[in-house]
Amino acid sequence: EFAIAQSAATPVSHASILTGLNPFQHGVRVIAAASGTRLPREIPTLAARLGEAGWNTGAFLSSFTVSEYYGLDRGFDTWHRVPDRAMPGRLAREGATWEEGERWLRKAASSSLKTTSPAWTSSPRATWNTPQTGRTCL
Repeated sequence: EFAIAQSAATPVSHASILTGLNPFQHGVRVIAAASGTRLPREIPTLAARLGEAGWNTGAFLSSFTVSEYYGLDRGFDTWHRVPDRAMPGRLAREGATWEEGERWLRKAASSSLKTTSPAWTSSPRATWNTPQTGRTCL
């Protein structure tokens, strides 16, 4: 019922999601990458912990606000971002991002993939069953 963001700034909230820490603990502060506030290397991320547990991890994004500039790429086996300048238009970037993620998932997982496109979003969602050997997370 409730979802509470740790910050109104996207990189700060995503740093909290990926670390389980509050902003004052992980140190990411503002939306401007030039500020130099990046996720410190010594703070482990969810992706890194999943990797240590044997999961293949991939991140596919089309927004600068959730990017490697803030150190949010740490721990992912695959990190793919469609640069804002590479493809004009938000929906085009989201489509290209989803296609890349789906390609990765099909290659990485020998499991079933079901895609849906709810009326309230422009981005498809994926669900899958992971096999006993080789786990995959998108």
